Amino acid sequence: MKKHFLLAVLLFVASPAYGQVDLGTSASSTNPQRSGDATTGLFSSTSDAVSVSSGGTEIMRVNGTGVGIGTTNLTDLLTLYTQTDGTLIRAVTDGLGGGLDLDSYASPGNSGYFGRCARGTFASPQAVQVGDRLGMLIFSGYSGTNGFYNTAALQGFVDAGTISNTSLPSYLTLETTPNGQVTRYERMRVTENGYIGIGTTSPTTLLHVAGIARANQVIIGETTDTYNGSIEITYNDANNYGIFFVDTNTGTPNAPALEFERNGGAVGSITLTNTNTAYNTSSDRRLKENITDTISGLEQLMQISVHDFNFISDPKKAREQGFIAQELYKIYPEAVTPGGDDPKKKPWGIDYGRLTPLLLKAIQEQQKEIDALKRELKKLEK
Repeated sequence: MKKHFLLAVLLFVASPAYGQVDLGTSASSTNPQRSGDATTGLFSSTSDAVSVSSGGTEIMRVNGTGVGIGTTNLTDLLTLYTQTDGTLIRAVTDGLGGGLDLDSYASPGNSGYFGRCARGTFASPQAVQVGDRLGMLIFSGYSGTNGFYNTAALQGFVDAGTISNTSLPSYLTLETTPNGQVTRYERMRVTENGYIGIGTTSPTTLLHVAGIARANQVIIGETTDTYNGSIEITYNDANNYGIFFVDTNTGTPNAPALEFERNGGAVGSITLTNTNTAYNTSSDRRLKENITDTISGLEQLMQISVHDFNFISDPKKAREQGFIAQELYKIYPEAVTPGGDDPKKKPWGIDYGRLTPLLLKAIQEQQKEIDALKRELKKLEK
């Protein structure tokens, strides 16, 4: 009732037909006032200001700066203040509206929601601390007999770090509620250094996904990137794969699972059929020139030493057979990729598939010798 009376008084005073009004001088001596109640009505608290009193308490003030409700410290067109917990503003409609429209016609626009947080009081604010919530957007749904549940949220917090006049780190969280529950869980976090974590609250890279991610296409790498498109896969599971390719298009032969390009052209691929996997190196005649028969063959092959060994890092010390990259490089460098100074970070490598042409050429030479010996043997038998 008091609120309705005060609104009517304000409209009455604002009416041009009312004329001049001598306002009350304090919250306990108002004029105009509610009948028989000098503590509820209008008064002039300061020069060029009009205030509203309810029960002897100033609840609203209007001056050249704006309107203040619950405060006499007017800083904006509308300033609201309360010392109690609860909702500060509530807009209700039974129609299809209920939204809040924030329009800006300046350039650049400056409309939007600003969450401001401080410790202390409105009159004497104090610095926030690590973990303090800076603001939030809460999305609620009416469940029925239990009322509203806050089932989704976007929140901002003070992140760990230095808090000063020149430093205030923050992070954002996105929370949702799963089916069958009414409790929110954090799903995504953006940390103070821009790292995005999905399924983890401690991301260690620009994008850190703790779980399974699915995408139709992923482009990795920029020319200005420090790592320039590198991918690192770390896993520790004997029952799953580091990389798992699944081709659901069974009607396409040689479907590409992985393609390698350099300087704008394809240089290799991994392709799939319904039953096999092929590891391909570009060998199209149209890409080649200066084609001659190789001079490498059996002579080079006979110089290659084959060794038994085990890797130092293998705890089981399992014996293996193969080549030593540095030795092979002196004889057939085409199959060797030289490494760097640190063998753990950039070891020398061998592409065993690149030895296939040499093996084939050596077999061909050897077969020619065998055929020649057969012909000589036939002559001797005659």
